[in-house]
Amino acid sequence: MGEVRLFIDFDDDQYLLYPSISSAEIIFCRICHEAEFESSKTMESPCSCSGTVKFAHRDCIQRWCDEKGNTTCEICLQVWFSSSVW
Repeated sequence: MGEVRLFIDFDDDQYLLYPSISSAEIIFCRICHEAEFESSKTMESPCSCSGTVKFAHRDCIQRWCDEKGNTTCEICLQVWFSSSVW
């Protein structure tokens, strides 16, 4: 078999606007996928998840819990917590 190459096309200009930020340093909300620097909303780590699914906005988590009807993370199965009462 021949060599397989994967090409990823970044359609966003965020890397042009912030050339000092590498893609590995950018934190995204796991629910709305908004980058941390694109919003004034604070990211939280409400459960035991790690890596790219570790962070989310508080209001995104609240909306997700309201829609699901519970407060359990669907990935790590831990009950979500917050540094303050929602």
